[in-house]
Amino acid sequence: MIIHKHILEKNFNKAAHTYDEYSQVQQKIAHHLIQTLRQKNDRVDQILEIGCGTGYFTQLLAETYPDAQITAIDLAENMIQKAQEQIEEANVEFVLADAEELSEFSSESYDLIVSNAAVHWLQRPRCFLDGIMRLLKPGGSYLSTALGPDTFLELRSSFQYVEKKLGVQPTEHLVPLTSMEDWAIRLEESGFQGTEIEDHWLRQVYQDCRELLQSIKATGANYRSNRQSIFEARKILIRMMKLYNQAYRNKQGLVYATYQWIQIMTKKPG
Repeated sequence: MIIHKHILEKNFNKAAHTYDEYSQVQQKIAHHLIQTLRQKNDRVDQILEIGCGTGYFTQLLAETYPDAQITAIDLAENMIQKAQEQIEEANVEFVLADAEELSEFSSESYDLIVSNAAVHWLQRPRCFLDGIMRLLKPGGSYLSTALGPDTFLELRSSFQYVEKKLGVQPTEHLVPLTSMEDWAIRLEESGFQGTEIEDHWLRQVYQDCRELLQSIKATGANYRSNRQSIFEARKILIRMMKLYNQAYRNKQGLVYATYQWIQIMTKKPG
């Protein structure tokens, strides 16, 4: 599936005012990432944050590095505006920018480039990694988290089952996500060294499948191909939700969804 930037931008602009309410998973991942940075305890003067969203992780960065200058970028203007409303620290600057188009930023300017739950949206990850390699100072660090391919495995399986039963052409309802192994290959190809990659799983519960889908939409992650007609897509969706509510309900009567997330920690050669 090709990820079109204008659709991403539109979705995230729409989600700016609901993102914080529904992004509990992203917030949990953010705290794990900030704890990793605190344990590293490196001296950092200049930080670039990729995909800052509404600024939840930016706030954690500002608290962890009060003496560093933080530049936080995002593709969606409404996300930037929301972040500016919530963060008042003088050492934080927000910039509207595309993570895959970083030519306006100066080479070897940053001690740390960091991103929480954003880089899985990249259309050209190799281009992005080459870009941040250029921006890092020699010996500078790149840390990020990204959703992995096991994310929403229950949802993917439910769609596939219903489409097979109905005899319709399968379609990609969720964005394909990069594996830990593929990230490792891309980082090596871009020249990074000392790479450490780990993966984690967590299970989030919802009242029903409808609430799960609402949370996906409210965080801007509702991206799918449009090969099916509206009538066909609605028929599939109704049957999928019924199946999901039956197959993936726990003892407490709540449905669950799996999230796999990958943490990357690597360096530019010194």
